[in-house]
Amino acid sequence: MISKNAKLVLTLFAYLPLFAVITIRNLDFLHDIFLDNVNLDLPKIYLFLVVLALFVFLYYIFKYLVRSIFRTVETLAPREIEVQIKSDKNTEMLGFLLTYIVSFCITFENGFYDLFAFCMLFVLILYVYIETSLFCVNPLLNFSFGYNIYEIEMHNMDGFMLTTMKHRNIKKELKLYKITDDLWKEE
Repeated sequence: MISKNAKLVLTLFAYLPLFAVITIRNLDFLHDIFLDNVNLDLPKIYLFLVVLALFVFLYYIFKYLVRSIFRTVETLAPREIEVQIKSDKNTEMLGFLLTYIVSFCITFENGFYDLFAFCMLFVLILYVYIETSLFCVNPLLNFSFGYNIYEIEMHNMDGFMLTTMKHRNIKKELKLYKITDDLWKEE
């Protein structure tokens, strides 16, 4: 099973595009806070390029960390388990994409107060994601690694499975790695 730190990495990886969009949409606010105070006359296009480069760099760092988390899980022997594949949950990613769209509504017009309120809300979201298996509903896992999400049932318990394979709703024997109590990864 993975640690809370690993869940935090997976959650932050999921929300990286949200942070990028919010940051880019609020470049004026960031420019005023950070650059006006140091009397640096830097055109906003340079700030945009620096922020963009930062997020591309963070994407690759998080991608490496997520790959390391999954490789650590794969060091344990997989279990051969009979599972009933109940449904494809890739459509859940569409709901997650709505959080990216919401970022177009977020502006920090009230400055620090809006930023503080957003941070409080995000801490609450982080807590919920880390305490549940919601971190696996992540479009970047599909985009970066090709993982599909399936709802499964095994031993009269429901859970989720990450896999690069396509499955139909059937009962079959699979080799799985346990990520959390209700999240598994196919070999």
